[in-house]
Amino acid sequence: MLNATVRVHLALAVAFCIAASLSGSPVNAQVVRGTVTSKLVGATLDRAQIIAQNVDGKEVGKTTTDAHGRFYLVLKALGKPFSLTVKRLGIRPTTSDAMSFAESDTLDVKLEVEEETTAPVDTFKVKAAILMNERSLKDAQRRGWTVLKPVDVAMHRERSTTFPQLMQALGAGGLVMPTSEGGCFRSVRTNKCVTIVVDGRPMGPTFVIPPSEIYFIAIVSQNDAIMQWGQSRAPNGAIAIFTRMYGDRYEK
Repeated sequence: MLNATVRVHLALAVAFCIAASLSGSPVNAQVVRGTVTSKLVGATLDRAQIIAQNVDGKEVGKTTTDAHGRFYLVLKALGKPFSLTVKRLGIRPTTSDAMSFAESDTLDVKLEVEEETTAPVDTFKVKAAILMNERSLKDAQRRGWTVLKPVDVAMHRERSTTFPQLMQALGAGGLVMPTSEGGCFRSVRTNKCVTIVVDGRPMGPTFVIPPSEIYFIAIVSQNDAIMQWGQSRAPNGAIAIFTRMYGDRYEK
């Protein structure tokens, strides 16, 4: 039986063609569109994050695949070579070779993720995994953390493009929202950055996660965060995020 810790080897195959000045494309903008699929089983992969970086390692675009594995990405590469990286919870990030095309063209791309197993990528969504997330939810409630419930998160996650937008839609209290891109959430009480914790792992104050990946969220006080993750990793409180990788009762 495959579980969430399964070792997966990925290979990225990119096939593309250029269609210049397509109707509906932004003027003087590079557009990349396409799908992400599993090469082994042929299934499309939803909620996969697509990140474009130029040759200097600077991010020039980012998006997430929809329920059908499709994506549409407007680049800020200005005609310079770039590569595409596919990330998804439960699989190893994989990067394509560098590619380039004219500044006002559209690139059609097929990204194929190849696994070392005959089981689909999403096989880790089994009953045991769902129980794991439900146990985490009950544990967060038992500890007295402020829980933003799965049913409420499910209502807003697909309509939010960033994590701060999701937190605002959920009406998360006790926090000061980031005032700029890449900013941190601050505790109302201390005015210090809280730590983002993902599936029990402290990731720092500015970790980026697509709202579509989130199952439920818990806001953890300073004292509780220190007790749970230590003074050095969560000194000012935490936002504990539990992802859909370990089960989702509200899966569409």
